[in-house]
Amino acid sequence: MSSLSKEEIHALGKVAGLEICEPELTEVYYNLNAIMKAMKDIDVPDLNTQEPLPIIIPQDSG
Repeated sequence: MSSLSKEEIHALGKVAGLEICEPELTEVYYNLNAIMKAMKDIDVPDLNTQEPLPIIIPQDSG
């Protein structure tokens, strides 16, 4: 996956209801692309063959 541009990150933020302006946009740009690069390097064997488990949050009985 290629790096996201600042314009793409700004557009994604708007879709999520966030207005990301400078200097935060530059910080988000570097951090998000670094996270995406690090995640690309994670290789868990047979990960795609496992069925996901639902997350069940217990209801508060009080």
